[in-house]
Amino acid sequence: MKDTQPPIAPWRAVYTRARHEKKVATALSDRRFDVYLPLVARESQWHDRRKLVEWPMFSGYVFVRLGVSESAVVLGVPGVVSLVGIGGSVAELPDRDIENVRALEAAIAATGVVPQPEPLLEEGERVRVRTGPFTGIEGVIIEAGLACIPSESQYTEAIRDVMKWHAEYPDDWQKTWQLI
Repeated sequence: MKDTQPPIAPWRAVYTRARHEKKVATALSDRRFDVYLPLVARESQWHDRRKLVEWPMFSGYVFVRLGVSESAVVLGVPGVVSLVGIGGSVAELPDRDIENVRALEAAIAATGVVPQPEPLLEEGERVRVRTGPFTGIEGVIIEAGLACIPSESQYTEAIRDVMKWHAEYPDDWQKTWQLI
């Protein structure tokens, strides 16, 4: 008789309250979920000293392997705001995307170099780093400022509207202001 393993739940993104990523990750891990919180070391300044502190790579987000039937458990964790979704259903993240984030996190930790966006690339374009410490890492170019805001929020909608209006009237800021 074959020993069958249950299917592995897909990765999903959990949106958290501001600065609650580590607490949420710990609480989910305590509940036996497979959790991934990518961290990046940054120097922080206090009034009397500087200290190297690990900050979430994606502010406000924690990744967790989660079946849809377990959503209620995750939503009940203090600090969890929502599960990231598309079109009303919880979005699945491909394993390769999580692997790329892990590789990026390791490269940043090893080199201390944080990659900067390339200005000639356009939003939505799939890219792969060809040289340097991040060689082989793949990703999709996003609007950096919007990456921190849930795509379904009213703030994102407002920002996208202003960006669209500015693109329509790039030389007339007053026209954009009137549309706001």
